[in-house]
Amino acid sequence: MSATAQTKTVLHETFGKKSLQKHWHIVNGSWTADQQAVVGVKNTDWAIMTSKGRLPDNYVLTFNCLVDSNAYLLEVMLNLNGEKYLGILLNQLDKVVAIEDRSLFSATAPDRFIRSTGNIGKLPKTDYPPKYQWLHWKIQKTGNLLYIWINDEAVMLYTDEKNLLTPKGRLGFAVNGTVVIKDLLLQATRGQDSKPPVTFEARPLKKYFFNFSE
Repeated sequence: MSATAQTKTVLHETFGKKSLQKHWHIVNGSWTADQQAVVGVKNTDWAIMTSKGRLPDNYVLTFNCLVDSNAYLLEVMLNLNGEKYLGILLNQLDKVVAIEDRSLFSATAPDRFIRSTGNIGKLPKTDYPPKYQWLHWKIQKTGNLLYIWINDEAVMLYTDEKNLLTPKGRLGFAVNGTVVIKDLLLQATRGQDSKPPVTFEARPLKKYFFNFSE
């Protein structure tokens, strides 16, 4: 490894019962360790869990997931600070992958709710037909750039011009249905390793026909 290439493993999660309790907050729904994976099942609306640790400034996150065909939405929650975070949405109903400005409402009600609360209709999304199979995700944050691959295919590049990727936020997952997640690896990158990929050709973005009022 060169002097300018610096990668450090922050979390290598195989989702045993003890590590699930050690590294994650169960916010809503049911999350259970099962054969080196975690199974999330919604209650009324959502199954939500968030990490106890914070994300590095620059990082590469990889994991595998299997989303039930009856779950219309899987969400990767990035840089959660307070209620606010950036969501990467695998929307199986609308057949898109989308970036959204999201909020996790932690009111005293028994359920926790997720909503888009800012920049509605202004953030990127791209067509992505549902694939009811194991999906391998790779997400790279480099400065204000976010690169997303699914099954080794470049899906989306997001430039965070609105400062939604707040520093030192936490990681989370939410599903409106059932999901299995395994083989999660979070690495902090610095120097050469934090540079953008040499080649990245994302899917074409969909155009929003109008912006919702906020």
